[in-house]
Amino acid sequence: MHLFFRLCPLLLLAFLAQSCAHRLGAGLFGNDVTYLHRPAYRAGAAGASATYLSGNLNVGRGFSSQGGDFNGSANVALHQAHTWKHGSIAYGGFAYAGKYWLGDQAFARFDSLQRREVNPFAGRYGYYGWGLRTAANFSVPLHSGFDWRIAGLDLALSREYGALTTVRRQLADFIAIEPNNGRLFSEIVVRDPLLFTFGLSSELCWKNQDDQFSFRYFWGRPAGGYSQFDRGLFIGGANVSNCTLAYQNEREGWAGFVQLAQPFTKTTMQIGVTRQLGQVRRRLVPL
Repeated sequence: MHLFFRLCPLLLLAFLAQSCAHRLGAGLFGNDVTYLHRPAYRAGAAGASATYLSGNLNVGRGFSSQGGDFNGSANVALHQAHTWKHGSIAYGGFAYAGKYWLGDQAFARFDSLQRREVNPFAGRYGYYGWGLRTAANFSVPLHSGFDWRIAGLDLALSREYGALTTVRRQLADFIAIEPNNGRLFSEIVVRDPLLFTFGLSSELCWKNQDDQFSFRYFWGRPAGGYSQFDRGLFIGGANVSNCTLAYQNEREGWAGFVQLAQPFTKTTMQIGVTRQLGQVRRRLVPL
């Protein structure tokens, strides 16, 4: 109990610090790691392989929701997937494009002539690029209808181009104490056009003869300069997470998913549709 009361001021300070912080990075931040469909494991088979073509839309609040930021993008992807009794792997590439709305409040400065805060960088900035994704899981078949992809490693690497990349190079970092209330104020920009995110996932799958339903949770962090997002007591500012509900009909070859990224902070919704281009099932060879 004594420890709780000692931690309360620190927790309150952290909350206040987060309420007066702005961040800006790659437009695909938080959405680069996305769901990759895989064929279901079927009892009596050695495994299966499939190729998928997919497209998805992302809409969200951007880095600084208090500053009025908004972010939207779309991408198209092609990936290959392999499934075995105790594991699966998926890998492929994607291309994306989007727009980022930088609000009036984030990165604003007081103009003594106009006697108000202005943000000359406020506006819409396009971005586009390409990337690679991979995901590998260790699986445990619970019984004929359920598989638990109990532990997975997800990686995504992307390269951004466009106006958002340019404006990120022009903005400056700023950290100060607000004189009127003593709160820590920070503005941090990551200027690197490369975004590399890695993390862990766990997924529960239910299947019947044709259908597969999945629920997945992912938690990770981007590498490189995004560790700066933790500065100024902005606790966990660089962390990324998402929850995914996915469906796949292997007979018809269609699949889809809904993904909620950053569910507790900068919420982003992602909706994807996938077409299975082909599947090969490997039979067990008796000894």
